[in-house]
Amino acid sequence: MRVLLINPFYPISETPSPPLGLAYLAAALQAAGVEVRVLDLVVYPYSKAMLANVLDSPTSLKNSNPVWSA
Repeated sequence: MRVLLINPFYPISETPSPPLGLAYLAAALQAAGVEVRVLDLVVYPYSKAMLANVLDSPTSLKNSNPVWSA
């Protein structure tokens, strides 16, 4: 099973904080044998093309900025 967790965009007033809740969930899913990716739209701007690329082939972006392994 593959899971894509998305941290939605929100305005940054000071310093962006990492999505720790998603990180904890991703770690638990990964420990259960699930392939997990996290997409952080706070630090990587949303575009339809980028999202389509991630949904079509989430493992192709394993080592790039917008999506990473848990």
